[in-house]
Amino acid sequence: KMCTPRKEYCGQPRASSTRCLVLQRGRIQDDPATKVLLAPITGRRHQLRVHLQEIGHTIVGDYTYSDRTDIVPYRMFLHAFRLTVPSRLENIDIQTEDPFTEENPLNRWRVEETLHTVEEGFDLLHDPDQPW
Repeated sequence: KMCTPRKEYCGQPRASSTRCLVLQRGRIQDDPATKVLLAPITGRRHQLRVHLQEIGHTIVGDYTYSDRTDIVPYRMFLHAFRLTVPSRLENIDIQTEDPFTEENPLNRWRVEETLHTVEEGFDLLHDPDQPW
């Protein structure tokens, strides 16, 4: 399990940074939940999971970082919407569908408020003019 400097057991924490943007607010099985879009600025193991746990918003279905209490969802609600990998040979840009929608009954997700679409959020998180 990775750690942050606030944890007593963390001997040598390494700096890491993640951008977070709220896309939707709603409910999963009557429990309040928020759909966010995350952009890791650094690349640490379990970085996104650790950062969300640290602010008190564990990823739905994250058994490990919920202290083994989140066992109801059929999967962890963590998904790479888009991956971009620039290289000298070619620029790789892969985009996928959002699997966490109301249309999939397994999600048990009910939207109460939409602030941004996933596409808008991606553009905002990668906009150099934003004050991140």
